[in-house]
Amino acid sequence: MRASLRFDRQKGRGFAPALCCGLLVASLALASSALAAGGGGGGGGGGGGGGGGGAGAGGGGAGAGGGGGGGGAGGGAGAGGGGAGGGGSGGGGIFHLQASDPRAQIPSDLTTCNPGQVWDRKHHKCLTRHSSVLPDSELTEYAYALAKADRYQEAIDVLDLLNNPDTPRALNYRGYATRKLGRTDEGIGYYLKSVALDPNYPQVREYLGEAYVIQGKFDLAKDQLAMIEKLCGSDCEYYEDLANALTQAHAL
Repeated sequence: MRASLRFDRQKGRGFAPALCCGLLVASLALASSALAAGGGGGGGGGGGGGGGGGAGAGGGGAGAGGGGGGGGAGGGAGAGGGGAGGGGSGGGGIFHLQASDPRAQIPSDLTTCNPGQVWDRKHHKCLTRHSSVLPDSELTEYAYALAKADRYQEAIDVLDLLNNPDTPRALNYRGYATRKLGRTDEGIGYYLKSVALDPNYPQVREYLGEAYVIQGKFDLAKDQLAMIEKLCGSDCEYYEDLANALTQAHAL
């Protein structure tokens, strides 16, 4: 009987360690499964980011799963970074503005007002005409607008308001208005003063050439035509207008 009890106590003491070992093995197995699942999840995330980390999902072991997860995360981050870089590059385009043709000139505003007024191009309204009502440059261009509207004497009256009437443009426009009033010699005098101040001003050379055509001085007109060609070519407006004047006079 004592032997039986001793055996039972020994059996009980042996069973407890065995039970503990069994629980430990089961715990390790569960941990291994959890790690493997975690590794697969990591690999899947990598596949979403960069497509390269999906190998982690296929790994069955804890180590393989963890490696796959790391690879996936790295791949996703890399791809994301690359995409961001590409976006930055696309947004940084450079706009190249084409240079304006140096021969081209901005057309003047040819708006005119009632007699005794001048046009304020900046504020788009007519003002009473008097000295210094507008800067010289604005008055000069308004005088040209009047001349192109066949209001030649009014153009001269506006030019008389200038603080400095002896600029190439003011002299050119005065010559134009004077010539249109039939005073060709006087107009040529203003043109020549303008040319002396700015030899590279093609418009005044066109008007000077046209004045020479009126006087029948075709050789002098052709000299101006040649100078205009050097300044802006044979396809610019000033060359074409003077060439037409010579052609109509049967001198070209």
